[in-house]
Amino acid sequence: MKRWIYGFVKILVVGLGVGYALHPLITGGSFTSLSLRTLWSFHLLAAFFAYALGVALLPLIWWKILNQLEIRIPLNRAYQALLVASIGRYIPGKVFHVVGRISFLPDASAARVAWSVALESIFLLLGSCVLGAGYLWGAPGVVGGVLLVFPGLWVMERLLAPISRRWPGLEQKMGPLLPFHVSALLVLAYTAVMGLIGLATWILTLKVGLTMPYLKASGAFALSFVAGYLAVLAPAGLGIRESGLVWLLRGYPGAAVSLVAWLMRFTALAVDLAMLGVGLLAGSVPNKTPQFDHTKGVNDV
Repeated sequence: MKRWIYGFVKILVVGLGVGYALHPLITGGSFTSLSLRTLWSFHLLAAFFAYALGVALLPLIWWKILNQLEIRIPLNRAYQALLVASIGRYIPGKVFHVVGRISFLPDASAARVAWSVALESIFLLLGSCVLGAGYLWGAPGVVGGVLLVFPGLWVMERLLAPISRRWPGLEQKMGPLLPFHVSALLVLAYTAVMGLIGLATWILTLKVGLTMPYLKASGAFALSFVAGYLAVLAPAGLGIRESGLVWLLRGYPGAAVSLVAWLMRFTALAVDLAMLGVGLLAGSVPNKTPQFDHTKGVNDV
């Protein structure tokens, strides 16, 4: 019974989001048909490569987080685990984003791998919010977002340090505390990633004839990405991300914005499929280096 209710609510949430984001496109009439007939491959390719470059950096950053948690794996294993597990956001769901990576790293501590994904999510969302401030206030908003986030990270480190010292077993299980400068660099790295993905959004706005600043387009996508990421019921944020982008850019022609939102979804799907291939290929690359650090007691699965 509970599973049936969960499925119904999930379909309802996705359906409402998809309907809201599709409505301007369906009612756009001549604009929609004209835009679909005049798609420029240059814009689509440029958006694809900007999006793909951003996604390609994610395993590298996550690999750095794993190193900080004393999980030593080859870089190609990080690419395999993240890129292959990421496709599971669509089916079976977002939980596979964590479980999938644990399954690809069976010799590492499941708790530490899960914690690394949690840290990734925190820093990715913070970086998205920093870029999202550009939607509201332009470049000063991004600078202000950094100035707000960095002191928060410093305070968080000061609050967690006594806890780590009081319960050393927790550090043994989850990994060492990330120092402030590492957390700050990770937020900047994820802000750059979202900046590249936001560049794809801006390129597509140019394609449909919209004139808006880069930070307006990229910031709107970053905020809609946060909404889709936090929407647990929507697989890969489907419907929530698109409706969020349409709502945030509601001052522009609705059909054009809706087209951008759905072109971004198709671009994301194409990039995910391409990166799935990269992840599978990375897993087949031979590597003779040790895959895990056994000296810190991380093999407690």
